[in-house]
Amino acid sequence: MRYIPSRSLSQRALTYLARWTDEIRAAAPGDQKTVGDARWKASKQLKTLKEIKRVLERMNGPLGTHCMYCEYNEAAHIDHFEPRASDPLKTFDWDNLHLACDLCDSNHKRDRFLRPEDGVRPLSPRQDYPPLHLRMLPSGAIDALSDRGDWSVDLFGLKRLRGYREDQWTTLRVLIPAYADAVVRGEHQEAKKLAQTVRRGRFLSILRELLAAAQGPKYEVLQLRQVRRAIEARPEILRWRDAED
Repeated sequence: MRYIPSRSLSQRALTYLARWTDEIRAAAPGDQKTVGDARWKASKQLKTLKEIKRVLERMNGPLGTHCMYCEYNEAAHIDHFEPRASDPLKTFDWDNLHLACDLCDSNHKRDRFLRPEDGVRPLSPRQDYPPLHLRMLPSGAIDALSDRGDWSVDLFGLKRLRGYREDQWTTLRVLIPAYADAVVRGEHQEAKKLAQTVRRGRFLSILRELLAAAQGPKYEVLQLRQVRRAIEARPEILRWRDAED
């Protein structure tokens, strides 16, 4: 999970979202979920929802159509971060809409939101900065730095992808020095392909952690000497961790 800077929708789309929210608000409290569910279903094929999906994909930067929670699987649909069941008035709340895969949303999160025992909220990649709450380790494990981080790992089932995250860490250790070497040799097309491969790879959070670790005091222990040298030679590598293309 990573932080995904929000973008604005068109005024037309925002107007429709406000109009549909007003329809839900006008219903009796006990009927708001039913009205919201019906309106959401009816809106799926409309221009506004299609625009929302396109904007979410652009916000997702190099990850494009991948899940905003796990970063790995293709996002099958638009997810309501706070489920419609708990707050129907957020059915068409722009900040409440995320791209999600079926495993994160339908298999793990479902209609859960607050942690049952203490009401802790999960992290929203659109509203929170995950590195303050989660740290990705070279082993592929996730180290929770806060209660919200711990609940997010549980809510979205993020432990399931440990092996894939470890593989990505290992791959990046090879690709980043290879990019710097290609630049030195003047093989600019090869360097461009390598840069694209790194930036379009899943788990941009792993890239962020690896680049930070390569600049830190434990880079030797983590076998990141070659990555550190690549960064020193080609500082533009550090820009690859940004969300935008």
